[in-house]
Amino acid sequence: MTSRTDPRFLAPALLLAAAAFGCAAPDRRAPDAPQVFEVALTAATPAGLPQCTKALQGTTAATESPAGIWTCQGTWVSIPCTNGLGGAVAYASATKSLWACTAGQWVAVLLPAGPQGQPGMKGDTGAPGMDGKAGATSIVAQTVEPMAEPTLE
Repeated sequence: MTSRTDPRFLAPALLLAAAAFGCAAPDRRAPDAPQVFEVALTAATPAGLPQCTKALQGTTAATESPAGIWTCQGTWVSIPCTNGLGGAVAYASATKSLWACTAGQWVAVLLPAGPQGQPGMKGDTGAPGMDGKAGATSIVAQTVEPMAEPTLE
């Protein structure tokens, strides 16, 4: 009979335990950060995007209708909004536009205007302007009436 401390019995038992419970440490990596796309071009429709040339390779674009984010990879390729991209955003700094991948579609996010800032300092006085054109000449002549001498009566 084989003893439970027999190496021939222990090796398969240890292998079975490692397979059942896992021998690796738990994965402590931080979850993937949401992806951010920097939008360089915008167009009303995908057909309105410029030709995807080598100069635009890797450029990201956004379209309004349908709302979408595109990348130039020899041709314009749609970046789908999937559960894997949930939380991804795209931002166009030129137009201060923001899109978010939510519920399976790219949605434009309206950014509220910030509060009005304080007025700036008064600037220097500008140079004097040029003289304007002479006005119209009057057709009314003004004369001084001679005063009548008082009469004594």
